[in-house]
Amino acid sequence: MTRNRVFLALVLASTLIVLIGLLRPDAMRTVSREKWFWTWKTHSDRKFDVVFVGDSRTYRGISPESMTDILQGIRILNFGYSSGSLSALMLGEAERRLDPAGRRIIVLGVTPSSLTPRAARDEQYRQEKNRTSSEIIENLYLSPFLTYFDPTTPIRFFEEIGSRKARFREAFYESGWVAGWKEPAGPPGSIGVFANDFTDNAVSPMLVDNVLRQTEAWTREGIRVYAFRPPTSPEMTDLEKRLSGFDEETFRQRFTRAGGVWVDVARAGYRSYDHSHLDKESAETLSRLVAEIIGRSMGEPLVFPAQDSVSPSPGAARPGGA
Repeated sequence: MTRNRVFLALVLASTLIVLIGLLRPDAMRTVSREKWFWTWKTHSDRKFDVVFVGDSRTYRGISPESMTDILQGIRILNFGYSSGSLSALMLGEAERRLDPAGRRIIVLGVTPSSLTPRAARDEQYRQEKNRTSSEIIENLYLSPFLTYFDPTTPIRFFEEIGSRKARFREAFYESGWVAGWKEPAGPPGSIGVFANDFTDNAVSPMLVDNVLRQTEAWTREGIRVYAFRPPTSPEMTDLEKRLSGFDEETFRQRFTRAGGVWVDVARAGYRSYDHSHLDKESAETLSRLVAEIIGRSMGEPLVFPAQDSVSPSPGAARPGGA
């Protein structure tokens, strides 16, 4: 009798786990997928033709999937990190991911924040890089199978299913891109949360000089260097102009003299879900524009398919699971 009860309890528990895993919204399946994403991005030894480097506006704003719709056959990695920088460390790590026999292109996502001393700590990258071997193995090989066991609560479960309030959604892609959006879409919140980002943390002339020196060195070595300023909301652009100490026009001129190619992107027409980062649809639009500009500069053949939202590539961490 006791054995039957234990068996029945196990069957019921297993059934509930499977049902919750199947029924709960995709946005709740993020813990395991996110672990896999950052570990793969940091520790994969794959090589690429094009590597983007920058902060969260880069990793949320550039979709290699959308770019390869136009630049077909070109391997592209989004190597941006949260609060990431254009420090010597990150520039060197970006170069290491280039295929020596490939096209060898590095694209800098230039934001005022990415050139500040605080960003140059590169805390997220260092945290991921310094994970133990056991953590790396678990995140790479076990996390994709643990999606159904990501923690939740009954209250959160039913809130996600029944609520009509705007909720933040994310999708993690093997290319290094994180798509973000709100459901339903709505205006960004207060910009006040960003007001202190540049307090005692203005743009560092040393970091700027290092970027320009590295650009010049890469150009001599035959590595093509592009740069762009990821679009954001007009309010955020104004805040950065007032507080960051970043002179975009001067940087652009010096970058061009160092051998780099500045990519002009329109500032209008994009939608930010939080004043800082582009939503999924705007990121795809921006990525196609950047792909076209870079492709024409390189003399690459371009393809212009129907501009539908991209689907995750095979092996990617999909919106519906790892």
